[in-house]
Amino acid sequence: MRTAQLLLASLVAITPAEAQRATAAQPATGSVSGRVTSVNGVPLRGAEVRVRDPDGRENRLTTTDEQGRYQVDNLLPGTWSVSAAKGGYLTQQYGQRGPLSAGETLTLGARQRVVANFVLRPGGAVAGRLFDEYGDPVAGARMQMFQQRFNRGRRVMAPAGIGDQTDDTGAFRLYALPPGDYYLSATLRAAVGGIIEAMVGAPTYYPGTSSLGDAQRIRLGPGEELTGISFAAQPVRSVTVSGVVVLASGAPARDTTVTLLSEGGDFSVVSTPLGNFGRTGSDGSF
Repeated sequence: MRTAQLLLASLVAITPAEAQRATAAQPATGSVSGRVTSVNGVPLRGAEVRVRDPDGRENRLTTTDEQGRYQVDNLLPGTWSVSAAKGGYLTQQYGQRGPLSAGETLTLGARQRVVANFVLRPGGAVAGRLFDEYGDPVAGARMQMFQQRFNRGRRVMAPAGIGDQTDDTGAFRLYALPPGDYYLSATLRAAVGGIIEAMVGAPTYYPGTSSLGDAQRIRLGPGEELTGISFAAQPVRSVTVSGVVVLASGAPARDTTVTLLSEGGDFSVVSTPLGNFGRTGSDGSF
């Protein structure tokens, strides 16, 4: 009986005015909802929609239903970035006008519901096989597409899309690529101690050259898939580069990452690190 009286007292202790003030003290949240479809208007179920604040403090992820619809609730007022992605399609940012253009953030007010629809375009793909100099398939090679870009006024080669690894038949497939011109590279890998993987030798560029200047350009149209892109990895003897890194004061640069970049043809810089990505020791050596 005593416990019931205490419980009743605690229940009637909160007045309507106090409850209203407690509700008002809670931040009023909003929501983002919409639909994800293909360029043909077909709903894309299972597409991932990610909502993030620019500061990275909150990252929400949901998937679309059978009608391609999604909704993310309880979002605080402010600016948010929204993106939609599905395998085989190009990821789209909210406000993005083209595959390579920048997206926009949306501003969400208190108790506001914002509709953000997405139309995903199919990405291009490149498939083929990698062989060694004897015509045997190469398994476990790292395959990567590269594109020319400008960085601080210099033309560089930057990785594009998601890389792949050849299977036991030497087969690979690189997908979800925007339309454009690409260069394809293959880099052999080897296990070190059974745990860490390291690059072995120099990359081979399609159609089978170790020189980037002699590499053949691959042009992909919107949603185009190119098959039969097969070539042989070039056997290249690896070398070791060592040295010492010092600061402007002459003191050793400790724990500094050292990478090796290749140059070739008309490309002044290639943003493709080679080797095992060494770090300097306490005396600045690598």
